Amino acid sequence: MNNYFDFSNRAIRTLKVKLNDRLTVLVTAPTLKLLNELSNFDVKDTNPNQIMKLALKIFNNNKGSRRVDLKDIENISTDDLVEFIKEYTEFIGSVTKDPN
Repeated sequence: MNNYFDFSNRAIRTLKVKLNDRLTVLVTAPTLKLLNELSNFDVKDTNPNQIMKLALKIFNNNKGSRRVDLKDIENISTDDLVEFIKEYTEFIGSVTKDPN
């Protein structure tokens, strides 16, 4: 029996994120490196610049490989970015719990 796992033919689960009226991205589950950064993230010990950098890494982890720059998120508050990061971690949890 020939068993193999094809990474190129997997359904990619996404979280649709509308950044502004002209930009929507479909963020995907994190890479191991990004997952490690998320697990070390503590909003109480993090400054606004670090929050923005982490959010940008998440936004740039998108299905279309669309580049999201600082100018694309400069009008989003730090509080909203923290809420987004929380929502993204919930998305990750739903992906890992899904048996398919």
